[in-house]
Amino acid sequence: MFFILSLLVPVLEGCDRISSSNKNVVKKDLTRILKNKELKCSSDTNQEIETFRHHWKKNPGRYSELDLKDRWKNVQLTLYTDEFLFINESQDSLFVPAGGECILKLEEEFCGDVLRFYATSLSKGTSELLGEGELQIFLDDKKIFEQNLKPQKLEWNPYILPLEFKNVGNLKTIVKTDLQNPEIWNQTERNKEKNCNSDVFLKIRWSSKTGAGLFLGSPYILEKRNVEKKNVILIVIDALRQDSLSSGGSPFPTTPILDSFSKDSIIFKKTIANGNWTKPSMISFFTSEIASNLGLGNAWFYTSAQQRKIFYSKKPFTLPNAFRKEGYFTESIMNNVFLMDYTSVGVDLGFHKIQQVGKDNLDTEELVSRAETFFRDHKEDLFFLHLNLNTPHWGYRPPSQFLQELKKKSDPLLWNQLDEYQQKYLGEVRYTDFLLGKIFDELKKQGLFDNSWIVITSDHGELLETSHYYHHHFIAEKVYAHGETHYEKEIRVPWIIHPPKSFLNQIQKSEFSDQVSLLSLMPTLLGLNRISYPKDKLKGNDYSKAIFGEKGPESEPVIYTEGRFSESILTPDFKYIRRYPGYDLVRRTREGTSHKMPEELYDLIKDPMELENLANSNFELLGEARSILKENQLSKNSFF
Repeated sequence: MFFILSLLVPVLEGCDRISSSNKNVVKKDLTRILKNKELKCSSDTNQEIETFRHHWKKNPGRYSELDLKDRWKNVQLTLYTDEFLFINESQDSLFVPAGGECILKLEEEFCGDVLRFYATSLSKGTSELLGEGELQIFLDDKKIFEQNLKPQKLEWNPYILPLEFKNVGNLKTIVKTDLQNPEIWNQTERNKEKNCNSDVFLKIRWSSKTGAGLFLGSPYILEKRNVEKKNVILIVIDALRQDSLSSGGSPFPTTPILDSFSKDSIIFKKTIANGNWTKPSMISFFTSEIASNLGLGNAWFYTSAQQRKIFYSKKPFTLPNAFRKEGYFTESIMNNVFLMDYTSVGVDLGFHKIQQVGKDNLDTEELVSRAETFFRDHKEDLFFLHLNLNTPHWGYRPPSQFLQELKKKSDPLLWNQLDEYQQKYLGEVRYTDFLLGKIFDELKKQGLFDNSWIVITSDHGELLETSHYYHHHFIAEKVYAHGETHYEKEIRVPWIIHPPKSFLNQIQKSEFSDQVSLLSLMPTLLGLNRISYPKDKLKGNDYSKAIFGEKGPESEPVIYTEGRFSESILTPDFKYIRRYPGYDLVRRTREGTSHKMPEELYDLIKDPMELENLANSNFELLGEARSILKENQLSKNSFF
């Protein structure tokens, strides 16, 4: 929900082209135009930010490319807004100290454009977090907005302000209402007649008697524009195995909703994650580069200051940044600390806004609820949403009705062969499928289901079989885990793309049977929207060419995956796994006798279940595998 400051925002006439539509597009992304001085902000923010040390959930913006002396003009600020659900809300923000001003020259026609932002104020140099002050916004010297900010709790208050000359007296009372109310977006003849071509300065001023600081979250100017690009909704389901889907080979009715969704979708039947646990996998598909090649490493949960420094120095081309450059509003709704810089475990990937729900078990329904709110608030916008559902990640606690329903509808002979945790895992999958149904229903209600690219995938699978259980010496203390092995069950994931309805007749290839990897997710999503990108920055393939019937790749002959102190390559014929020296001791069970297993090699033609390790017997194949790994492994120390 946004605070609406006027009822005079235009809607343009529709377009006859099937693949285009009117969307609210980001015209000026204010934190990103600081670097070229297009937006000029006064005051010494580097000095002023020191007085806000008590609020530690912040870091300088990583993609505004500001000089060091100005780097705190752009702040990634995170507010802890809910102590019960452990909710952190992060915004890519402008920092305006007391007495500060930001000025933007509006050189293009701006009538009908709107300024959208979130706002909060923090106190200066005290244990009291909340601050107070007055925010004023001008067009030249005409005040078009004023608001006394006196937050009662830590929160981001949203606003939308039409850029038009009008009497500020009408803005004294702020009414909270639906952003997409048709009356709000009703164009008037008075706006059409205005001369908006002359140069006008937008001025944002902040004053505070107590020295409180203003943080404007995700400030940008929107314009209504006819665009061919479509919204992109990326739903990542944590620890979802490909074979846990009914349509993916499961003998149990786990995913009736997702199965129906898949019928009109593009299916990648053999998709491999490039990391066997969350951090390296997600970083790889958000950048189309192996995470360790960006300096992050693959071993530990935390991310050191040195690793973050290396990561940003490599200037990765991230998926959120790619969409931002094209006028998309970008948001992540998730339970995933790896996408938040201040946490000491993650990095900033360039989203406008992040909502992180940290309460296990209660997180998933809250995430879905927040996604539903997002769809209502942004249904007229051009957006990229990343939604990360934490089920069916361990600890496998599905609501009982879903577990009982699945048991009732399953073959009892097959069901009773599963142990308790395998049953609960599948119950979690069934529960997640139900929640996907709620998401799809809301998308249909808001008119987004048939007008968006909707993507379903996972960051990794899950190890559930005792035949593949090896106890390692730090993470995998049980059979049911991930992050330690490179067997298919742990790294093979779903990848499903549901196209906008207007694209159905353009799709020439909807099924990819050969192996692909999630390195190709980013270039493919950009390709589907005809968004150009630097080819040398992305390692994956753009499968949109094949999807649209053009000449282009349809598979990846060699796929590299990294894990904790381990790596693997997959070809259509074999898999080779290598553990790093010093980390190759394993035990068949936790109590078993330890032995070294530095290498594993499986002939996938004869042994698709990966049960017979040939590393000590088939030396010819081992030599070939080592050679291919050498050609595809990490660019070690390339960043030092």
